[in-house]
Amino acid sequence: MRKNCTETARLLSESRDRRLSLRERIHLRFHMMMCRMCSIYGHQLTALTRICGEASERATDCCPGRLPEERKARIRDAMKD
Repeated sequence: MRKNCTETARLLSESRDRRLSLRERIHLRFHMMMCRMCSIYGHQLTALTRICGEASERATDCCPGRLPEERKARIRDAMKD
């Protein structure tokens, strides 16, 4: 992987957590216009973010509330082993 691709991959990931600076956004867009692999990676990250969000919503719908204390204790005990 080239240095620019490594930087682009990092920026694509960080863009999910924070707003990129103008300079970073320009670098990202310009590189992705030129590099097919980074463009594909960006689309994959977008799809993965969407899928994870949908899965989170479904989990909340089917499992509302909190885990009972007895189950938490069983999980803690199993993790100790």
